[in-house]
Amino acid sequence: MSVIRNKHCLYDSLGEILKNHEKILGEESVIFHSLGGYRFQVIKFDNFIPSYALRGNTLDFDLFFENTGVRVTRIEENTKEEALKNTYQELKVKGFQMVIANCYHLPFDTINYKKNSDNHMLLIHNYDRNKKCFIVSDSAHRAEISIEDLMLARKKNNTKKISIFQY
Repeated sequence: MSVIRNKHCLYDSLGEILKNHEKILGEESVIFHSLGGYRFQVIKFDNFIPSYALRGNTLDFDLFFENTGVRVTRIEENTKEEALKNTYQELKVKGFQMVIANCYHLPFDTINYKKNSDNHMLLIHNYDRNKKCFIVSDSAHRAEISIEDLMLARKKNNTKKISIFQY
C-alpha cells in the first residue's frame, strides 16, 4: 500500500475518468462546480454506527453532464455475483471501474478502518488472479484488497445497496 495523494474521493475519481478516458483535465475545483457547487446540509445515517455528516457540496450528475459532456450514471447491482461480473467486464472494456464503498470496511485505510463509517469512492484498476485480490485506488491510496473485503465494503455503504458509477 502506498499513500499517493489527499483529495476528495469523488472528485479524484471523476478527475481520473476525465483525464484517462475523455482527455479532459478535471481539476478538483472544476469538478466541484460542475457538480453544482455549494449546498450545506446535515445528514443522519442510521447505519450500524449511528452518525451524522455535514455536507457542503451538491452532487448533480445531470449538471455535470451539461458542464463536461460526460454522462455519469449510478447503477445499483442486486447481488455480489452481478457486481463482480460487472466489475470484470468494466475492467476488460474500460480498464477501471468506479464504485461506492464504506471506508469502515477498507483495511488499507488506516484512518477510517473499523473507526468511521461513510461512503467512499474507489477506482478498481485490476484483478490479480494469483493473489486473488483487486488493485484499487482512492484519493489517498493505491492498494490491494481481497474480494471479500471489497464486496463487504461495497455492500455496507450508506445506501445499503451495491452501486457503481458508469460513464
